[in-house]
Amino acid sequence: MSSETIKYNVSIAPRFEDMDAYGIIHHSRYLIYAEEAKLAFMKDPKFFATDVAAAYDKFLVTEVNIKYIRSVKYFANTLLDIELHFSIENEVKIRFDFAIYQNKSVACRGYSIHVVTDHDNRLRLELPVSLKNRYQELISQGERS
Repeated sequence: MSSETIKYNVSIAPRFEDMDAYGIIHHSRYLIYAEEAKLAFMKDPKFFATDVAAAYDKFLVTEVNIKYIRSVKYFANTLLDIELHFSIENEVKIRFDFAIYQNKSVACRGYSIHVVTDHDNRLRLELPVSLKNRYQELISQGERS
């Protein structure tokens, strides 16, 4: 994880269909929860004034890693807390580190790394200036973790 990250927290209620035959939330669902947290962060007007996904070309995933720590039993009122850390690496990549908790106990940790392509699917060798500027504004305002 980069040293300067922006922290974001969101809670997600797993759905009944997310559990397996044993009543455990299936391991494949954690990545979906992390994606939902990333979208909530990118759409949160506190962090970004526009819909980032619409404003900037395309964000492609180049790497994903998840470390499962413990299973989560599904109950009708189950709530998962996701802690997300957003950072920019080497002026070219976006990184999201995440941890998913149930009752303050970590269920998994992971990260995803993204690059940006233009509308013609060409790799951009630099992130959009407006995104980098907003990131620096948020870091300087103390939004860092």
